[in-house]
Amino acid sequence: MTNTSDNAADARLALGNRLARLRQAAGYTQESFAPRTFYGRSSIANIETGRQIAPREFWIRCDEVLGTGGVLTQAHDRLNLAEYHRHVGALSLDGAPGLPTDAWGLSEEAGATRSCLISYCDVIHHGDRPCTEQRPTVDLGYVEHWNRLLSVLVAAGNTAGGQGLIDIVAHEVRIIAEHARSTAGATATALRLTTARWLEFGSWVADNQGEHATATTWLTHAHGLAVAADNEIMAAYLLMRRAQQATEHGDPQTSLALLGQVNLARMPARIGALLATRSAQAHAALRNGPASRRAIRTALTMLDRGDTSDALDAELADHSTTAYVLAHEGLCLSSLAEPNGAVATLESVLATWPHTQRLDEGLFRAHLAVAQAGAGAYDEAVAEAGRALQIGAQTRSTRTLRVVEQIMNLDLRGAAGHTELAAQWTATNEQRAIRQR
Repeated sequence: MTNTSDNAADARLALGNRLARLRQAAGYTQESFAPRTFYGRSSIANIETGRQIAPREFWIRCDEVLGTGGVLTQAHDRLNLAEYHRHVGALSLDGAPGLPTDAWGLSEEAGATRSCLISYCDVIHHGDRPCTEQRPTVDLGYVEHWNRLLSVLVAAGNTAGGQGLIDIVAHEVRIIAEHARSTAGATATALRLTTARWLEFGSWVADNQGEHATATTWLTHAHGLAVAADNEIMAAYLLMRRAQQATEHGDPQTSLALLGQVNLARMPARIGALLATRSAQAHAALRNGPASRRAIRTALTMLDRGDTSDALDAELADHSTTAYVLAHEGLCLSSLAEPNGAVATLESVLATWPHTQRLDEGLFRAHLAVAQAGAGAYDEAVAEAGRALQIGAQTRSTRTLRVVEQIMNLDLRGAAGHTELAAQWTATNEQRAIRQR
């Protein structure tokens, strides 16, 4: 049997080789081509040799620079689609009795849109049966496959951004809901939790892409499913996410009210640390420095001394590390008008930040730039904003770009590199406008 991982690697290498040939034919070296794509030379080299996976907007930009009429973007899309179907094929549901033959197809519009997703969530939550079609029996093995597929998408989203993933989430939730109608007991409970995890991931992607209404709706339904499944840890994690969203959108009081529903003493270490970190952020937004610092200390103590053996805690919150909490301490210090402390903290954390957490890196670098500007280090702020902007453009993170915009609204025209940063900002906004048409 052919190894599908090898097939994917070969396909990425072929696409990279094609880019190299087109680049060379257009007269570009890797050094001269890289700035036009908002990537570094080493990234171009890695992409061309199949060692680095680039997001869709990279290939769109390559087609624009090289004048290749979309051939690279189309090849990227075909590769992504093939990869998606290979992952989905592992579920072995397409041959199950009673399942429509196009149930896994991405082209199906009826029932796969976000607008109908909530009705399918209600099927799982309330047990309604909108049709009498018999669905195949689902066992816990299928649930494990869905969770494994989700882990693949989460890893991809952390590294390269979540573009294109919202509709995949909606599609998979619809299918999980359809199958939930044919089961009960432990499997039904597991399906509720699986759906909640998919919706939480979708809300995270939506938030990063600026779709606040979608993110809010999905988080609310995910929390309802966790409560229905009587899973205290999952429900607390989702309250933490809702609290995070509330603070980021200017409502720290609501954030604290949500966090007040959780008994922190009953939480495992990682999720407990996240809950305390969100409390710190909300207090900092309210300019309550002592409460914010206490919450950060609580988060660090939970990671240092708390129970890390819970499997769900590890699956949901493996990003909840000491470095993650310290990075948010830097954000809190910035909110508390302590830019020098924020700069020192964020610079220390980012010096060893993992490359697999690209989305958070962009956000933290943007906040570092804001803190540097607040501390009067304008040249450093412009340089850091450029790095954050590059990551934000690559991952299409609206959260990161929203913070970078704070720098762009300052009068830093005398700072080194400001002209280049302004040009990069303009180009990024032009690309965003094109995608929104």
